[in-house]
Amino acid sequence: MDHELEGRIGDLFTQPPEGFTASRNELGDALRAEGRREDEQRVRALRRPSVMAWAINVAARSHRELVEELQEAGRTLRAEQQRALSGSAAEGLREAAERRRQVVVRLRDAAAEVLRSGGRDSKGSLDELAGTFEAASVDEEAGDVLLAARLERTLTPPAGLGDVGGLRLVTRKEDRGKPQDNETRPRDVEAERKREREQLARALAEASKRERAADNQAEKLREKMERARSALDEATRSLRAAEAEARGAKLDAARAAAALERAEGKR
Repeated sequence: MDHELEGRIGDLFTQPPEGFTASRNELGDALRAEGRREDEQRVRALRRPSVMAWAINVAARSHRELVEELQEAGRTLRAEQQRALSGSAAEGLREAAERRRQVVVRLRDAAAEVLRSGGRDSKGSLDELAGTFEAASVDEEAGDVLLAARLERTLTPPAGLGDVGGLRLVTRKEDRGKPQDNETRPRDVEAERKREREQLARALAEASKRERAADNQAEKLREKMERARSALDEATRSLRAAEAEARGAKLDAARAAAALERAEGKR
């Protein structure tokens, strides 16, 4: 691994987004000049992070120990969820959920402070920041990207506490020990389980479809917003240049008028 290159890429994701593209292209040009075409292509493929993702990256890089704690809290929470849904006491689940909540809040506040320090409004962003950290706690791949401080966009918060794979069906206490018909009851139970699995699969497919559609729509809106911001920045620069030109022209006109007045007085 080229640690120097990794460090420079990391710097890209933690600098203000407005300078990302220019810095990325500069790094790509340097790599091309060195003949490192694969590295160049990798760098040029990097996407500018959104403002929110940038703030999260800065917070993650500054508080790496908290991100590691978040990952551990997520693993513990998933384990306790499986225990609780498999019939064990829920006390450990509540404690694990509270532990994760506390870490999420600390990271959320750190990212919000990055926004405020950068002169950006953080009041309406707290839920989105918290949702990203929650998502990273239940998705190992997302957690690793967060740990590397290279998020490009915020993450969709999880609908539940995390993966529930590996759970077993728990019978109700009052049903345990009841005699069952050896011929009919096992088939009935298996059929019910099959119907339940099919219903869950359909619900998962529908939820995934809605999530993809929402993500696509959000991405389009983010890109539209970024284009609008770029256009506003360009218009602001043009306005300032025009105002400066107007002031210069006004000064030149005043000087010319004064010179003309002096020339008329000499006659």
